[in-house]
Amino acid sequence: MFYVPVLYAIRTRFLKRTKLGIFFWFAEYLFPVLLSLLLANIEPISIFQMLLSVVCVYCFYEIGYIQNDCETIKKEENPTLRLSEDELKIYERNKWNIYMTRGVLGILFSMYYIQQGIPSCILLPVLWGIIPLYLLYNSMRNRLNQYLVLFLMVYRYGVPFFLYTHFNWNCYLLLLIIISYPIPTFIQEEFYKLKYCSTVVYMVP
Repeated sequence: MFYVPVLYAIRTRFLKRTKLGIFFWFAEYLFPVLLSLLLANIEPISIFQMLLSVVCVYCFYEIGYIQNDCETIKKEENPTLRLSEDELKIYERNKWNIYMTRGVLGILFSMYYIQQGIPSCILLPVLWGIIPLYLLYNSMRNRLNQYLVLFLMVYRYGVPFFLYTHFNWNCYLLLLIIISYPIPTFIQEEFYKLKYCSTVVYMVP
């Protein structure tokens, strides 16, 4: 679970909500993302490349999930527990292997997309930049988090589009991606009310 991109998110986020969590993940995330990739009108259409872009994003993004679920909870008085006691023990015994595996996968993804023609000066900051951003998000529980969570959601929805199109900046499709879920969720989430928000309650982007 810790080593496989996408599997960790499904196990700890969507299946925790309901047994039908995989369908919620498809409806809330995979469907709008794949739709945007189809609308990008890239020929020939490659389902493999579409899914690969999603797996790549989750490879990096889940590092933030893992760090939050296994490290950040140690500093909180009433943490949100998404892993069982046995799973936390597995993490503690294998944490360096877990992060090294994710790092190697990240390097392989980076090499692949650079070979596909995406400039490294753009690709590397975009892919690897999510890690310090998520660590910053995990380290704080204040008003700034309400803005960081929006960036995290936009990253998860938007980066697959840019990987698939080799960073073709289609503003209209990017806007479609953002308004399909990140912005409505950001606005509606009661834990992140913009007015007089003195205490930020943990929310998973």
